[in-house]
Amino acid sequence: MAKGIFASAMTHFYQSQNRQRRLLAIICFDFTVEIILKTIIASLNGRMNQGDKFKQLCNIANNLLLDSHAAGLPEQNGINKVHSIRNAAQHEARYPTIYELNDCRTHVADFLSEACQLVWGIDFFRLSLSDLIEHVEIKNYIVKAESCLADNNYSEAVIEASAGFYKTLSFVRPKIYSNRKFTFGRTKDAIQQRIIRIEEALNYVANVVVITALGIDYGLYKKYISKAPLIEFALAGNYFVEWGRRNNNPQREDAEFVVNFCVEAIIQIESKAGDINNPFDTIVDV
Repeated sequence: MAKGIFASAMTHFYQSQNRQRRLLAIICFDFTVEIILKTIIASLNGRMNQGDKFKQLCNIANNLLLDSHAAGLPEQNGINKVHSIRNAAQHEARYPTIYELNDCRTHVADFLSEACQLVWGIDFFRLSLSDLIEHVEIKNYIVKAESCLADNNYSEAVIEASAGFYKTLSFVRPKIYSNRKFTFGRTKDAIQQRIIRIEEALNYVANVVVITALGIDYGLYKKYISKAPLIEFALAGNYFVEWGRRNNNPQREDAEFVVNFCVEAIIQIESKAGDINNPFDTIVDV
């Protein structure tokens, strides 16, 4: 759960020019820390009350770690700063600044890395969200993407994550809308050229409808397609990568955004469509 919420925080973090996104990011960062604190306490057989506040949770976890590991809770000043900024946003209606959000990301990432290594001997950032994806083939793309990201192979991470996302869309899109394509010869008259422009406009609108119908944030989707290549699958199952004018040598920040976006989008689509092989075949009464 903590990894999924942290991934959501990072998705909002990469849209930090928008102050609402900064607010959502700081809430998710703080919530991630709180989940880890409670998990530490539960793992060390500590006792906590339902009404315990953040500082109380920190104190309980710190004392337990001193007793069991001879080391206190890591990054205490940092995570308390994150919580204070979250409180200011919630109780004083003050949006965090971009600089505050950058600091919060650093503090939370350091805390997660050090705490998980100290208590459980695991690397938090190698925990996989792919377990939340049901479709085996699509899951494999995400596993490869996360492995490439961990190995600093950012281009391949973006490609593999995008392959998983486009593969998911290929299953569900035809149930919502199928792109229309008219075929003409090499030489096109004025009417045929106008038909092609109308066709392109219709397909653009249809794509907006598909993305929003699946519950995917269209603003994030637009940012995604500006960072990731177009993936086209052949009938044999292999795929072709077309970067176009996009940067085919992405930096870590862009790769993290693409992988996080694709994972969240795939999980969202599965929750909407049900069985990806037979999407929308089961209707649930609400």
